[in-house]
Amino acid sequence: MEGDLDPQQSSVKHNTRVAHLRNISPIVTQTDLVQLCSRFGLVTDVLLLHGKKQALVQFETEADCSRFINEFDGMALHLQTHPIYVQPSLHNTIQKEKTSTEYDKVSPVLLVSVVKPLYEITLDNLNRIFAPYEPTMPGSVRKIILFSKDAGFQALVQFSTVAAAMHAKNDLNGKNIYAHSCTLHIQFSTITDLNITINSDKAHDYTCYKPTKLPSYPSSYLTPLTGLGGFIVPPPGHLIGGDEKLVLIVSGFPEDTVGCHELFNLFSNYGIIHRIKLLRDKPGTALIQFASASQASDAQTALNGTPLLGNVLQIHFSKYQTVLLTNTLPATESGRLLEFDNTELKRTRSIWSGIVGPKFVATPTEYLHLSNFPGSTSLDQIVSFVSKVVEPVKVQLLSKGNKGMAIVQLPSIEASNNVMALLHEALLGDRPVNISYTRSRL
Repeated sequence: MEGDLDPQQSSVKHNTRVAHLRNISPIVTQTDLVQLCSRFGLVTDVLLLHGKKQALVQFETEADCSRFINEFDGMALHLQTHPIYVQPSLHNTIQKEKTSTEYDKVSPVLLVSVVKPLYEITLDNLNRIFAPYEPTMPGSVRKIILFSKDAGFQALVQFSTVAAAMHAKNDLNGKNIYAHSCTLHIQFSTITDLNITINSDKAHDYTCYKPTKLPSYPSSYLTPLTGLGGFIVPPPGHLIGGDEKLVLIVSGFPEDTVGCHELFNLFSNYGIIHRIKLLRDKPGTALIQFASASQASDAQTALNGTPLLGNVLQIHFSKYQTVLLTNTLPATESGRLLEFDNTELKRTRSIWSGIVGPKFVATPTEYLHLSNFPGSTSLDQIVSFVSKVVEPVKVQLLSKGNKGMAIVQLPSIEASNNVMALLHEALLGDRPVNISYTRSRL
């Protein structure tokens, strides 16, 4: 395991599948790191050492790890408003048996984190999900404790044996409680036995009391736990806090370069945007209202912590449910509050009508798909167009007849974000160019 290093110290670059992160905040979880790093490639393992304020993140390939490291070379990555420094690890794989005496131990207790908790999660919900894996108590696990941290909703679930906990972890990790939301991220807890003195709606010892009867849902609500399917369709009125979270508060962008239109270009990749408002008293901060909570959540998951024009975006759910229009804005604030309901700039995608699932929405990559320009456009014209922001690494034309299309590789995810924000709907010839992230590679 690497020792504690000076954040300013430059590391020797070499090929590895493991990234070494330093100055980790004590509230950061494995789930936070997986979410942060997954947009660069498949994450196969994470090791957190909170005592040393360090972590190791292992990618499936050296190329994915290299993209992540290069993206934040010479700059701090911010997670939970905390600066984190990234460099290559000295190891090509995480060797937990040699590096950790705390986090590699199995336990009959699972730490369950819920990502995108758009709907209410109860003791009975979790008991219903995990009970089939408990061999000694039909219909329930042994104990459950619910709690909330800055990182989000979490729970501790205790089984009678390590084997039962391992079976549940292997089957359920990464699955959804509700369709397209409330994703389970599961790891072994360092605790081996939960001490519950009084049963409540936040803690329950099922070895002493029978679980509360679940609400009765029609059998048509239940769906198989496969793919993007969930356990149950969210019952009406069960949104957390009683209201949908439609508004994001976005900070960290340079307001002299980025306004409502540039934010729209970036965030409209993930849903229908109703309104965007730049906050007068907080430079570089905006409110963005989406048409649905799931779209807002997708945008927050995909773009939080992503680099843009030398800055890093910080995105959270706002306490407001709507961005209000007003007819009394002074002329000096023209353009600080824009409504996009009647604009022609909307991205007309079938995913917003529910025809295609969110898995088809790409998170930021260094590859962009350009379309809607004249089919006669040359390769040099595409290069010149993109070079208004940054010189591309590679361009491939895919035009057919009068329909112009191309795949463009940029030098980094930040460069890709910059092109997306500044050039989406810009004119190439006599047509506005549509730009979107793509999983295609050159």
